[in-house]
Amino acid sequence: MSLSISKFFDIKLNAPLKNIRWSWGAEHNDQDIIVLRVWGKELRNFDLDGEQVKGYYVGGASLYAGHKFFEDDTRAGTNERRRHVEAIEQGSLCAMVVCQAKDYSADKWEIERYNDKSVFIGSKLVTNELGQKFVVVDKRLDLHNFRKLATNK
Repeated sequence: MSLSISKFFDIKLNAPLKNIRWSWGAEHNDQDIIVLRVWGKELRNFDLDGEQVKGYYVGGASLYAGHKFFEDDTRAGTNERRRHVEAIEQGSLCAMVVCQAKDYSADKWEIERYNDKSVFIGSKLVTNELGQKFVVVDKRLDLHNFRKLATNK
């Protein structure tokens, strides 16, 4: 993990972040792919139409109806995440970069490290009973195969 995550998004994934301080995702430069940072801790198992699946939470801290700032959060990063989630709902493919926090018990999580070898790919967005949004993991791709997918989509 020699690159900062913002450079990783730009150079390795062809999805530059709009703002390195508040962006948690980006649109791929050439394809209809949303690339999101996700937390490793937020992978969940759940039932989807009778099948057990895994999905990463992609809503962000205040994008579900149960959050205290659900209606009032107008921060740029939150608005960008809403647009990304809406794009996935409308059919964009999602690539997820898994991050690990320095301290998951802290009020604000900071990235300690991220997976710079592969991304998880998902195409289905589901909402749980709390209103939290998850992207179901379809497969894991190393960077070479992600780039192939992104050029052939």
